[in-house]
Amino acid sequence: MNEPEKLERQYLAEADQHIADATARIAGLRAHIADLEREGGDATAARDALQVLQATLQLMADHRAMIARLLETLALRR
Repeated sequence: MNEPEKLERQYLAEADQHIADATARIAGLRAHIADLEREGGDATAARDALQVLQATLQLMADHRAMIARLLETLALRR
């Protein structure tokens, strides 16, 4: 494995971890929203935050896909 490929694999692992972390945060926030709504609280800010987190997660997934495509390209060059 050459150095660029090694570096991209590291980036891919980091992207996977970031996606896992964001997914867990989203699940936690959804649970928090459910608790707020069940207790009659205002979940507006939490729902807004959830939308931002979901958009961020999509960007993370897009970035991960870009890294994976680059790794495929590097593998084809070998």
